[in-house]
Amino acid sequence: MLRVDRTSLRFLDVATLDAFLVGAGFETEARYGDWHRGPVTDTSREIITIARRK
Repeated sequence: MLRVDRTSLRFLDVATLDAFLVGAGFETEARYGDWHRGPVTDTSREIITIARRK
């Protein structure tokens, strides 16, 4: 598991993150807007992505 704090690195939007993951050979299994598995919204402070290698 990799946890990245948005204050230390660039916070990618969902589309950019998806493109990055696909380019690295991964596919998204799940995505959450918080650590309680809430949905990603415009006000989400985090994007938690569960991805696996294709």
